Amino acid sequence: LEMLHFVEYNIYLTGWDNKLAIQTTLHAEGAQDNITRLDAKTKYGRPKWDDIFKGIANNHKGQEIGVFFCGPSVLSHVLHNMSDQYSDKYTGVKFCYNKENF
Repeated sequence: LEMLHFVEYNIYLTGWDNKLAIQTTLHAEGAQDNITRLDAKTKYGRPKWDDIFKGIANNHKGQEIGVFFCGPSVLSHVLHNMSDQYSDKYTGVKFCYNKENF
């Protein structure tokens, strides 16, 4: 089992004004994100779910992909629908949606 890409994550920060996001991005140095200190860089603005799911499906043909979510129910429904929509028996991609409630 190849563990190199076992977990992939995307972090989106919505609700910031563009000026502040640009300033934060310009001052980012090094490999780590300057907000989270993780290796993945924070993306500003709303995610383009179709593009994200399409890209993941294309990169992981023949695999099961876990989608894990904790948050508002409106977004939960969107991600659950996207998981179903981009699962494809012909390419073997199966998105498995999981929601956590705390």
